[in-house]
Amino acid sequence: MRELYEAPQCLYAAHDKWRAVRDKPPESARPVTKAYDESLIENLAEAWHYLDQWAIHGEVFFAVNPLAERQAQQAAHAMFPSRPRRDDGV
Repeated sequence: MRELYEAPQCLYAAHDKWRAVRDKPPESARPVTKAYDESLIENLAEAWHYLDQWAIHGEVFFAVNPLAERQAQQAAHAMFPSRPRRDDGV
């Protein structure tokens, strides 16, 4: 879960790095040139790892969420137990 938590931060960092390169490229780096395409490919390769982490391990939230909800309900029942019923129906 730590990797999934950190992945978006790393994606944003990679995107910011790419934008810095894209906004101030070397003179030879224009779209469809080798210098431009290589920096774009490098950025996408870095981003792919973090996206892959979510694709592979993201299912953990489908397993953890019901357990967390059940635990929260149990904690709520422990803190606020229901009142005992009276025999006379009141």
